[in-house]
Amino acid sequence: KQELVAISLDSHRNRMIRMNVSLAIVGVGLAVGTTVAGAFGMNLISGYEDSPTAFNTVMWSTSITSLVVVFGCTSYLSGSRMKKRAMERINEIDTLSGALSGMSSLDYAIKTMVNEDRPMDKEEFTRKLSGADLNEDEVNLLFHILDLSRDGYLYTSDFRSMDSLAGYQSRQHLCADSKSKGGEIQGESPVKRSSG
Repeated sequence: KQELVAISLDSHRNRMIRMNVSLAIVGVGLAVGTTVAGAFGMNLISGYEDSPTAFNTVMWSTSITSLVVVFGCTSYLSGSRMKKRAMERINEIDTLSGALSGMSSLDYAIKTMVNEDRPMDKEEFTRKLSGADLNEDEVNLLFHILDLSRDGYLYTSDFRSMDSLAGYQSRQHLCADSKSKGGEIQGESPVKRSSG
């Protein structure tokens, strides 16, 4: 019950804040018109006093300017631009999660390229990933991330760190297996445990 009351109070508070912002926007729009009226209200000679069309021109132009200010501020704060940005981010996250679901195919493609020791272009990369359920956006995202040189080719030199990482991980597995059997690996010092 307390959560429902808190949600109701939050909703009421949000409505009041929205109303306050709307009134402030309308006030800014009216301020544009009153500023122009105040400028023309000064008892200074401007040359427009005897013009038959000056009044209508000034009224229409200030009214249109005020309406543009009000609608511009309202559309900016209504969230249409923020909604568009949020939807773009959601699409990027969906694309990234889809791309990460095909990691075994990506691993195969990269290992093939490293074993063949030659660059891979986007077409070949796409063919290697054809076994995974990846759409074009996901393949493009993966290729863009891996293409460090930005020339449309993946090079084996970009993945040399993967070999050292794989060696480190295999040493870790061997160490863990050896420790579970009670032995030690050459070059690896046993971990000393401090007595509590």
